[in-house]
Amino acid sequence: MAGDHTEAHTRTVAAVLGTNVRRLRGEHTLADLARYAQGWGLNWTTGTVANVESGRSSPTVTTIYLLTLALGDLLDRPDLAPTELLQGEGPVAVPGGEVDLALLRSVLSDKRVRR
Repeated sequence: MAGDHTEAHTRTVAAVLGTNVRRLRGEHTLADLARYAQGWGLNWTTGTVANVESGRSSPTVTTIYLLTLALGDLLDRPDLAPTELLQGEGPVAVPGGEVDLALLRSVLSDKRVRR
């Protein structure tokens, strides 16, 4: 089926999120981010951070929210928004098909969702 072929080659939301977390973390260590995540109530280790950054973990919306707060503290960026964890262009795989990253960012922002 054509859909199966497309989905097999489409990035996952977890992979996009992981790439952006790694980019944002910059020169800070895995342990640094784990420590800040723990400060926001996440029971994270360096292994957890590594799993997120590699796309092996699919965080919930709540976890994305807390991760955004932790990264904001780590980077001294209180204005960091969850949408910055989903930067990029093009489609990502979701159950039942794929959706454009811009739509996912819209869902996480205060903007109206448009299909």
